[in-house]
Amino acid sequence: MKFFINLLLAPLLLITTAPACAMESLLDATMNNNIALVKQLIANGAAIGANNDGSTPLHYVAVWGGTDIAKLLIKAKATIDAKDGGGNTPLHWVALLGETDMA
Repeated sequence: MKFFINLLLAPLLLITTAPACAMESLLDATMNNNIALVKQLIANGAAIGANNDGSTPLHYVAVWGGTDIAKLLIKAKATIDAKDGGGNTPLHWVALLGETDMA
């Protein structure tokens, strides 16, 4: 099964070699709670830092949910206190949205 998942993901990973594309793919995978794709993108060097507005994949997890993805990002050394364009950290978003399982 893992072989088939990798086979399906391979073309996507090839088009995400540019940093901007990899970041967008990681953000999309994070929003869709696609843990398999998040793992693949991190393993292939996708940036876990901030995009143009200061949001990080961890900000997206805080808003869209996904504790398993949050754990992956933190293990990959995501900055947990990064501020987005509005000055909010991922923890601020977790608190604002009442996502107690993420705290």
